[in-house]
Amino acid sequence: HTKYITTDKMSWDLYEKIILEGEKYGCPSLEPQGTNEPLLDPDLERYIKFASDHGFIDIMMNSNATVLSESRSRSMLKSGITRLRFSLDAATKGTFEKVRVGGKFETTIKNIENFLRIRKEENANLPVVGVNFCKTSFNEHEEEKFIETWIDKVDFIVIQEFQPPE
Repeated sequence: HTKYITTDKMSWDLYEKIILEGEKYGCPSLEPQGTNEPLLDPDLERYIKFASDHGFIDIMMNSNATVLSESRSRSMLKSGITRLRFSLDAATKGTFEKVRVGGKFETTIKNIENFLRIRKEENANLPVVGVNFCKTSFNEHEEEKFIETWIDKVDFIVIQEFQPPE
């Protein structure tokens, strides 16, 4: 039985070694996160910037946006991240707080909207920003409303079918 979720964090030295090897072999893309919320790492932008400076042209990340403050949004925009996807899975507060236990709907939406506003103010083309909706019996009734809410605000919308972990 393989251990899937861990609290271990990759050392900077190992990360640097992997990125430099990726650069050597022309690796084009990277997803710098494990199974946890990547923005919990205060050095995340340093990791992204290092990869960006070493030839990675597609650096993609998923976030729940709960800790995406204004200053963090600004530093993410300077990091070199090219694709950012926010996992929401709901269109209303009630459903959001059932699906994303412990999450605060208003804070999360405000953080995403602030990020989009700052990206526009900075005239930044990257990262492309999307929202994610993983369909379950709890939220499938909100799929249409979710799409309507975000269609004019983000660059892409992902609707996923729920796959139970094996």
